[in-house]
Amino acid sequence: MELFDASNILLSIFYLVPGFLSYKITRYIGVIEKTETAIEIFYWSLLLSMVNFSVVLLVSSGTQLLGLHFSILTVDSPFTYILLLAFSVALGIVLGLIFRYLFKGGHILRGDAWKNIVKEKEKEAYAGKEAKPQKVIVELTDGELIEGILYHAGVSPDPRDVVLHNPVFSDKKKQFKGILFIPEHMIKDVLFKEA
Repeated sequence: MELFDASNILLSIFYLVPGFLSYKITRYIGVIEKTETAIEIFYWSLLLSMVNFSVVLLVSSGTQLLGLHFSILTVDSPFTYILLLAFSVALGIVLGLIFRYLFKGGHILRGDAWKNIVKEKEKEAYAGKEAKPQKVIVELTDGELIEGILYHAGVSPDPRDVVLHNPVFSDKKKQFKGILFIPEHMIKDVLFKEA
């Protein structure tokens, strides 16, 4: 039998799937967004598969004492593999919750921080009966500060341009009524002030 025989490859995938399932669920629930290489994903899948198999083998040996017989090492029992997948999901959920609440403090927004902040500030501005305009200070790449009311902020996939209403420049000499468009490439920082 060759090392890279199709049956060996399928058997390897069969044994790695539970660990990969735990890995993906842990990353999703734990909001782990660090990009990992294929080899790191393989190692994590292998490690979590070993944990999953160890626990299910312990359960298997415990049930044999009760007179029930099933083995994870044979493919002929789909019940055992389903039990293994169920435990893999449970392990992924538990590890994800540990990462989320113990290591990251619980409240985490997934994805693009700029997009999340802009959405949150829009909700605050238009909550209730009266609109509360959101004041911002934009620092440009040349060091100039511009304060104004946020009129629009682009979110991905659009450019992250900012449009201010009635802007006031840091030297207080430049002030005008109207709308000022600031393209993304000119923006260094944006500070959201309390409304």
